[in-house]
Amino acid sequence: MVRNIGGQGNTLGERLASLPPGSIQHLDELWAAHKVRNNIVHDPDYRLTQEKAREVASQYEEVLKEFEVL
Repeated sequence: MVRNIGGQGNTLGERLASLPPGSIQHLDELWAAHKVRNNIVHDPDYRLTQEKAREVASQYEEVLKEFEVL
């Protein structure tokens, strides 16, 4: 989805960083959710709380609504 609106790069992080401000209404939420995802994948000591999981799911939901996927 990010690539389709002009995000450039090999990773989602690179694509998000290449987007101009305002290109995605919920860009900050997408960044926050992506950072949690990175913590889960790359930090074996990271512990995802139920509260944080709900927050991230809500952030992704807002982005998916913006892209009219939901």
